[in-house]
This record gives sequence, structure tokens and C-alpha cells, in this order.
Amino acid sequence: MRKRIFTLIALAALGCGLGLYAQDTGTGTGWETLNPGSPKVLDEDFSGFDFYGNWDLMGNRGTDSKPVTDDETLETIPANIGGSKTVKYLNSDLEVIYTWDSCAFAPEWGVAASMEADGTPIEPDPTTPGVSNGFVEIARLGYGNKRGEFYIDLRAMEFVEAIQYSHSSCGGQRRGFMVLFSLDDGANWDTLRYQPGDAAWASSFTKDPFTLEKTESTFNCTPSAKGMLWEDAIYAENVMLQIRPADPVQQAVRIHDFKVYGDLPSANQDIQNDLIKVFSYKNTVKLNKVADIEVFKLNGQLVKSEKQTNLVTLDDAPSGIYLVRVQSGSYTKTSKLVLYK
Repeated sequence: MRKRIFTLIALAALGCGLGLYAQDTGTGTGWETLNPGSPKVLDEDFSGFDFYGNWDLMGNRGTDSKPVTDDETLETIPANIGGSKTVKYLNSDLEVIYTWDSCAFAPEWGVAASMEADGTPIEPDPTTPGVSNGFVEIARLGYGNKRGEFYIDLRAMEFVEAIQYSHSSCGGQRRGFMVLFSLDDGANWDTLRYQPGDAAWASSFTKDPFTLEKTESTFNCTPSAKGMLWEDAIYAENVMLQIRPADPVQQAVRIHDFKVYGDLPSANQDIQNDLIKVFSYKNTVKLNKVADIEVFKLNGQLVKSEKQTNLVTLDDAPSGIYLVRVQSGSYTKTSKLVLYK
């Protein structure tokens, strides 16, 4: 795999209002702030998964849901807790690989807040707009003393620009989650987003995958039974993700949607090889193929835009880190530029 370097978009661009409020009990970051420039390559709502779980007779609410367990010992059945599934990326024969441990699936159920305890729908439906029916439920610590883990293998992608996803809880409010990432084939994992529930919300943070610097998150998961929307920029290759209940207040978490933006390997390898090389020297960006070029600050501000060229000068731009987006036809590539003057 070719070596390339990308960087996380500044979290301030998420509109989190960090430091402005003690907490944010809205519906998460939302899906309207990042506006990824790369195409959407995955739009998962878990409707293609088989129903699998051990719920009591609680209808769609499923407040006592858990992965399959032995009715007498209440221990998770080892043969049934794990699994895997491959799903094709949008408009591609390449596949994303899901694997899991101690998870249950309800491909048609809505959020817990949309149903009474007997399964009767609540009207008007309080579900947060954008949160789909269908989910994977990742077990909390306590189901046979086994915490659930859900893995998403995106290593077939050329690079991942951003992810968008939704989560909810199985009955109660204030239920959180955490997302981990690996850039070295799963050898090491670190936290991308930490959103614990209950009183632990004050320790929430996001982390830059490259600098490993933490940024406070003021989001409180109080509305979790209705569903909450999240998005995180990544800008990396060789990405693997893991979603699980948040430490230390571990409650079962449901993931309803998972969207990925980025580049898949080009069908035209010649174009791909030409565009993959972006050179910079002092205040100049040079390509080895004519294309459209846009240069952005990390906060998303456009610095320079040129059509059908292989050379862009940045005489007026100060030293710093920029994103260079190159487009030729339907092929788009984004890379990091460190400008020294």
C-alpha cells in the first residue's frame, strides 16, 4: 500500500462550541458540518443483517435485550456471540468487512423511545430525524461478563475522509459509546471519540489520530433513547474502527447508521497513479498531471482554486498545514500539505 499522510480536520470545524457551554444535550454533532468533499462509499443501516438476539417479550422496544445467552446460567453462549459479514461498497465490487463479539441485531426495529413497553408505537414518533430503523446492539459488561465489540474494516479504501453514524440506547437515557481506530492492521488501537453516558459525560473527548491530542467534547448523551447523530473526520488510509460501550459506565449501545466518505481504488489505474503524486516546494504545489486543484485551511476555508493545471502557487498563504484536493473527472484525492516559508 502506498504511503500517504492525511490529517484530522480541526474539531472546531464540527461546530461543537467547545468551551462555550457546560454541556450540549442536543442530538450530537449532527451531519451537516463536515460536508465531506469525497464521495459517500458506504451507507449502512443494518437492514441487510439477520435478526439475532435474545429479547424478552417487549416488542420493538427490547429494553432487556442482549446477545443469545443460556437461560439457566445466563452465560453468553460462546458459539453464538461472534460473527462476521461482508458488504459491498456503493457502486463497487470491493467489500467492507464487519466482525463482532457479543452483539445482537434487529434489522427493522426503531429506537427505544418510539415504542411503549408492550411494543405499541408512540405517536408522534420522537425518533431523531436521520436515525434509521434497524441496528446492531453491542453488549454492555454484565452479559456473561462480556463486553461487546463491533469492528468495521475499511482497509480496502484508498483513504477515509470522514464517517457519520447514529447511536441510541436500549430503553434508558444518557447512554454513551466509544469509537476506537487502528492504522496498523489492528496491532494498536486508540480512541477517536469517547462519549460516556450518565454523569461521566464531562470526561468526553475526541482525539486526533495523528497527534493523539485530545479535544474536549461537551456533548451529553441525555437524548440517547431517541437517537443521536455523530460525525468525525479521519483523513487516513488503512483504517479499522471499533465501536463499543464506553468505559467506565458501560451500557449497551445501538448503532443505527454508519456512513463513510472517501476514495476507493480507481478502476483506471493510470489516472490513479498520475494523481497520487503531489509535490510541494516552498510556496508551490505541483502535480504530474493536469487537474482541478483546491487548497483549504484545516477549518475548511478555501485558500486557492485553479482549473486544469498542474501548478499552484501560494505566495500569500502563511506557513501551516493545508489540505490539497485534486480532481480529474470522477476521481478525487485529498492530501496534506505542510507549507514552510
